[in-house]
Amino acid sequence: MGNCIGKDNRHRQSQQLNQNFNAQPQQQQQMQLQSQPQPQAQMTAAQTAFIYQSLYQTHASNGRQLSQQPARPVPQQPMQPPPQEPLIKTAVGMKCYSSINKNSIKLIPKPNEPNTYSIEFEIVTTYESHMTIYFFAQEMVDIKGIPYFYVDTSKYPPPQFYKIPVGNQNFQNLCFINTAQYKIDELFFKNKQIYPIIVEILPIYDLNLMPPQSQATYFIFSRTQENLSLKPIRQKFTVSGVSYELMEIFGSSKENDEDSRECIICMAETKNTAVMPCAHVCLCEACALLIQKEAKPKCPICRGKIKGYMKIEAAAEKNDGK
Repeated sequence: MGNCIGKDNRHRQSQQLNQNFNAQPQQQQQMQLQSQPQPQAQMTAAQTAFIYQSLYQTHASNGRQLSQQPARPVPQQPMQPPPQEPLIKTAVGMKCYSSINKNSIKLIPKPNEPNTYSIEFEIVTTYESHMTIYFFAQEMVDIKGIPYFYVDTSKYPPPQFYKIPVGNQNFQNLCFINTAQYKIDELFFKNKQIYPIIVEILPIYDLNLMPPQSQATYFIFSRTQENLSLKPIRQKFTVSGVSYELMEIFGSSKENDEDSRECIICMAETKNTAVMPCAHVCLCEACALLIQKEAKPKCPICRGKIKGYMKIEAAAEKNDGK
């Protein structure tokens, strides 16, 4: 009975409130509606993701996970190691039809003219050749990637040109230099950019049969006791616009003696690999691969530290004179 009375009272109160609300003026109703709390604005995607991640972490810590897990970041691909250089590099022999003997270079004092020297050396040519001597030249590359030599003729002598016949020639008493006209730093190649003397030789033949080639030898001045001398520091061989650094090797025999051709380790295979930087050709390729696995490999001939290996291929196998 008490419950029924309570329900009736609440029903009457609700009806009374509705009647009072409807009886209010329209403006007052609008003010009351505006005074009521508005629903919250829709959360941004970032806020939703943050709350969702927090819930996921809370459930995961309690040993439970939500039915829909948050998207995980895409795993990055592991970085690939840089390609390793081959353990044994290959050096291909090439036929050079005109060259100078770099060890034959001499500075001969000119009589009755102090500080003036004649530049002399030996030349070996298979074809008639053109030779150019550059004084204080800088090595440059054109837009096609072809190397050439630049001389500032406002400060230094212009290049000198010569025609060389076929055969072995002694170049002497044709080219002179007065060292008193130049600074010590220029003569001794202190800036490492401008070479005091460069001798370039170019054989002349039918380019339809063979690609063009040239050889350039770079010299600097050095002092021996009281006299000046010329010292070769590098040689480059250029074929069809591509330059190769020339290097001397020791022990590559062309004789018919089989003992001189054998690998110094296995005594069975033909030696065809040089150890660097001493450039002793004393190993076959298989023995070179074995030696490079040692902790501190050394040259079998001079016991110098090995920093690399160079396989030597004969010129006839790759070039064939063409």
